[in-house]
Amino acid sequence: MNMKKILALLLALALVFGLAACTKDGGDNGGSDSGEVPAYSQYMDENGFFEGVTAKDYVTLGQYEGIKVPADEVMVTTHQIEAEMDELLSSYSETKEVTDRAAQLGDTVDIDYEGYMDGEQFEGGTGNNPSLVLGSGSFIDGFEEGIVGHEVGDNFDLELNFPDPYLNNEELSGKAVTFIVTLNSISEEIAPTLTDAFVTMNFESEYGWRTVEEMRSGIEEQLKEDALYNYVLTQVDNFTVSEVPESMVQYEAGCMRVYYEQFAAMYGMTLDDFVSGMGVENFDGLVEMYREELTSSARSYLIYQAIAEDKGLTVTDEDVKAEFADMDESSYKDIVDYYGMPYIKCMMLNSKVAEMIRDSAVIE
Repeated sequence: MNMKKILALLLALALVFGLAACTKDGGDNGGSDSGEVPAYSQYMDENGFFEGVTAKDYVTLGQYEGIKVPADEVMVTTHQIEAEMDELLSSYSETKEVTDRAAQLGDTVDIDYEGYMDGEQFEGGTGNNPSLVLGSGSFIDGFEEGIVGHEVGDNFDLELNFPDPYLNNEELSGKAVTFIVTLNSISEEIAPTLTDAFVTMNFESEYGWRTVEEMRSGIEEQLKEDALYNYVLTQVDNFTVSEVPESMVQYEAGCMRVYYEQFAAMYGMTLDDFVSGMGVENFDGLVEMYREELTSSARSYLIYQAIAEDKGLTVTDEDVKAEFADMDESSYKDIVDYYGMPYIKCMMLNSKVAEMIRDSAVIE
């Protein structure tokens, strides 16, 4: 088990709000040097289980070991492999300014634009976009396509119509408009040439790949493993849950509170003022709006804890230390201080449950 897998599982289990730090009073206290329980670990006991919750009282466990998986569920296509390889390569791309040709789909352009309706500028129709990717669909139909074929320095008009309906601004639905556009610059992403030497230099230390073929095989195996994980964990997620304890839902609500408090602080706003822009009067209203999502996230934690209880699985302090054995003492202490041992154990326990389910699966 490695930290990459733990974090991947954390993302899967956290759903919408599980990654945010949370506290009983909704405050953001992250880690703490004051002796208080770190925010991530509140509501959890020292073993990483939710306090006062016996999950098996709520979950009717079905088969979670030896799950039969149809072979076609873990089939991987060449297209999927190539797409994953392209995605990896894209992070090594270099940006090159284009000066010897016209703009084309896939380019990134810097533009100024002014929007007119019935000869008058309309609100929200004028601005600058220094990083518009042509073909991304960021603007209304015809806008990005209308830039294609133009060169740096061109100034041109685009005669367009807003879609009907136009949900972003119903007053503009179906309206005919003119955009005056100035194309300031064009750039393109140049991906590196994929060679054995490139693979060795950039992927050996993390993935162990030394050749293009090893890279392709490694990605294929990872995609198959991901498909297997997705299939068996979906079966487990369908276990019958009689009720999700309200304390666990409130735990998720606390996570959501901190998530939005951080955004509100960025804009110098109170939490209630910030969420009022989402169609609710205050944060309590937001909790009710997202209650289904909060309950779903808590439900996943509940199922995994029920399986851990059923199998008698635990994570010890020594297990945690072993997981972080390659980390220096100071960094390890920082992580434990910030997240708290209960939270780290919870994540490792969930990973242990998921790997047990995956490793026992039978592909037919």
